[in-house]
Amino acid sequence: MQLLWLCLRFPQLPLDQAPLNQPFQEQPSRNRFSAAPCPEKPSPEVACPDSDQHESLEQRPSGTATTEHRDTAPRVVVERQRIQFASASARAAGIDIGMSLNTALALCKDLQALPRNRQQEAASLQALAHWCYQFTPCVSLRAAQPEADQDTPNDTLLLEISTCLRLFHGLDSLLQQINSGLQQQGYCCVASLGHTPQAAWLLGAVADLNPLTSNGGIKPDCAEQELDNDFFLARVRQVPLPLLPLSDKQQRQLRQVGFKTLGDLLDLPRASLARRYSKALARQLDKISGAEIDLQYYIQPHRHFFSERHYLSGLTSVAMLQHPLQELLQELHRFLLDGQLQCQGFSWRFYHFDKSASELAIELSTAQNQYQNFLNLSLLKLHGFRVHAPVETVQLHSSMLLASQAHSRPLFSELGLQARHDRAQLLDTLHTRLGRERLYQLVCLDEHLPEYRQAMVSSGMPATGMPATGVPAASSPGGTPPASPLPLWLLPQARRLGPNLTQLEIISGACRIDSHWWRQRQQRSYFIARDQRGSHWIYYDAERRQWFLQGHFG
Repeated sequence: MQLLWLCLRFPQLPLDQAPLNQPFQEQPSRNRFSAAPCPEKPSPEVACPDSDQHESLEQRPSGTATTEHRDTAPRVVVERQRIQFASASARAAGIDIGMSLNTALALCKDLQALPRNRQQEAASLQALAHWCYQFTPCVSLRAAQPEADQDTPNDTLLLEISTCLRLFHGLDSLLQQINSGLQQQGYCCVASLGHTPQAAWLLGAVADLNPLTSNGGIKPDCAEQELDNDFFLARVRQVPLPLLPLSDKQQRQLRQVGFKTLGDLLDLPRASLARRYSKALARQLDKISGAEIDLQYYIQPHRHFFSERHYLSGLTSVAMLQHPLQELLQELHRFLLDGQLQCQGFSWRFYHFDKSASELAIELSTAQNQYQNFLNLSLLKLHGFRVHAPVETVQLHSSMLLASQAHSRPLFSELGLQARHDRAQLLDTLHTRLGRERLYQLVCLDEHLPEYRQAMVSSGMPATGMPATGVPAASSPGGTPPASPLPLWLLPQARRLGPNLTQLEIISGACRIDSHWWRQRQQRSYFIARDQRGSHWIYYDAERRQWFLQGHFG
């Protein structure tokens, strides 16, 4: 089977994921850690939300995030006081890569200079890899340049897409979906195809040899040809030799001999090439041509979600928090759908300019992946939140992820599926508005004595299989739960009856319980008795030699 590799390079990744000054007119940073562990932050003072004062949620930001807005403000990424990356508007102002920061500020007074954060770049690339997992399970973060400097961050994703072309209705449709998704997220991407991972990367470095256009579509002259190994190999042979990731010494040696293109090296016998230069060079050429398999390490999705947004100017009201909440929840929703997962709870964390942090936790009664429900609960939680200081960072985190459970939908709506959904939604709304400590539910307990068989517990606790507080699980020698029907109404405490039971008529046999021998032994014989007022549940206590009324039947 012929493999087809798609190479996605992000040459402006530090600019694409860096924070912006205007959060609603320009897109905020996308430091998404969808499958990466939550980064360590200093432990700031956590400020509790004030329920007495809150902002109005009726106002909504009016701007939308587009790539065009990103290019209007001149922006650069600085490392060691040197310009490493510059936006199109910054380059138009005369700012070049490698220029000192002071010189750049002298050329453009409105320049936004951002420090480079390699950790955020790696996290963003990791998040992009997991986003690509929805298209193919073969996604690699491994650098396509084996001889590249270890300090040079990788900006490349490799996707093997030959096995998923039929699922996405052909190569054109798949490329369109990938490029459309990347554009919506605001990333600048250079896509290229190849029959091997390194061939795809090399063809992407030369625009004329790349079979894909700058927009990620197939070039018209390539669409009429069959994209097989011979097609890609013919183009790889034209790649200039300086693009091959080799050491300066090897590049100089090959240049002195007269080699100019990669095809000049591919024509040489591998054995003589290995003896004269190195075995690594011969193996690298075999991996480029496809004579040797280039093994890649594919990512594995993790059941953990973390994402954040940064805002340089800060968010000063609850209404301004709505936009990042919607973006992050949509991202969580896509993550759950792509990984076939469901969420049972998530938490918001807001970092302020005064080094404090506020946290809002939302727990769900049932695992789900409903975006609208997530958003409604988050907005409801914000009704009691006060922004005491501008918010610099908004984080969304969830580790309460479970595999999705498939449910068969009933043919008729009256069978109760919608009712169960409405019940869970009502519980989530009450929990978020009132708090779990204010909601209770009745549960059945594993006990023989009737007064211990039910209890009122917090609604957040499991509904079954709970032991009574301070009471061990029931284990009686020979005692079994009563087989007779239980009354609908149990008295809070058993009521002592007089010795004369002439007004009661016993209409059932005895049901005996012998339990709690480890604390205070209880030996009871239960009967159903009847009088003029109805049927009752009574028992005789053998230890105290008295009759008691336990409950009434309806």
